[in-house]
Amino acid sequence: MIILKEKLSPEQERRTRSDLQIIDKLTKIAPNIGMRVIISGGYAVDGFLGEITRPHNDVDIQIYGTNDNPEEAIERLLDSIAPNEFEYTTEDRGRKDYYHNFLYRFGESVLDIYYIQTITSPLKSEKHIVKSDGMVDEQEFAEPIYGYIEGITFEIQHPEVELKDKIYKREERGDPKRIEHEQDIENLKTKL
Repeated sequence: MIILKEKLSPEQERRTRSDLQIIDKLTKIAPNIGMRVIISGGYAVDGFLGEITRPHNDVDIQIYGTNDNPEEAIERLLDSIAPNEFEYTTEDRGRKDYYHNFLYRFGESVLDIYYIQTITSPLKSEKHIVKSDGMVDEQEFAEPIYGYIEGITFEIQHPEVELKDKIYKREERGDPKRIEHEQDIENLKTKL
């Protein structure tokens, strides 16, 4: 079972280090202010594999919190990890049924953030998600799965969910097939 890997350029290595530092800080600080951070996308795959296998364009982050103002909640979290280190810019990508999507440029990193509002603390096992129509959907958090890269441990989206999501986006939804996503799919199939 060979894991597919791509060599990173020095610039890609520097950006990856920056991304990993942000992931590390976010996952450590979020619970202290009543939020839960789950990493998804390519870094979730690499966290599951235990190593960086390719360059990443962004960090996909699910943030669960009780604040009904998603931008305020996200910026409170970002300010708490680097109050004066970085300026950041925001692009509001809109509200969907279960989440509000924002793109933040934070230092060298691009953070694709999905804010999910809950009624109860996201640190508990149950989650009462506030949908866009104001209705509440009761679910439970699965047992946390953790990724590990270069001494950094962080909660990740379950690898089976990640695999299904990547396949769905390409085969059902019709997203363009990208080499890095095909690599993630093959690596997940190898390890699952």
